[in-house]
Amino acid sequence: MMYPADLFYGAAINRALKNAGGFAHCIADYRFSVSLLILRGQLDTLCRVYGLQVAADQGRYIKAFLGKRIREEVDRTGAKLTDRVLVQHLEKVRPGVSDMYDALAGSAHLSVTHFLSTFSVPDHEGRFSGTTHEQDEDVAIDEYAAVCLSFVGVTETLLDAFNAYGEEGRNK
Repeated sequence: MMYPADLFYGAAINRALKNAGGFAHCIADYRFSVSLLILRGQLDTLCRVYGLQVAADQGRYIKAFLGKRIREEVDRTGAKLTDRVLVQHLEKVRPGVSDMYDALAGSAHLSVTHFLSTFSVPDHEGRFSGTTHEQDEDVAIDEYAAVCLSFVGVTETLLDAFNAYGEEGRNK
């Protein structure tokens, strides 16, 4: 027998696997900026999965997830499940998630981050020069390593949540 939570976790697992495959390709192809978007997507998946665990009413959360915004749902303390609240909950089990979420905000939306990666500083006459390119070969290897470690950490936390559901979630 399938339960609504089975469908929810199945969709989350599917997204996490697709994110992992895309992330690996982006790293191998020096597409750092795109890897940041995929890391943000993986973090978003983790937030939604963890939201189910902290929701005051898991059945309502899944229904809200399938039909409308989950931010109208509340956790067990009565706080609305906004992204910020979900990140605060996650910070308790995965320290550093809040900083990661804040750092990735600039990569998820068109922002000054993209401007700075496209244009150089103004020359002596105040003119900018710019280049567009598909690959981010100018990014230091340490930055790639840090993003890879962050992706692994987020994915490990997701796997822990999936395993917890598989072991005990359906028995509640």
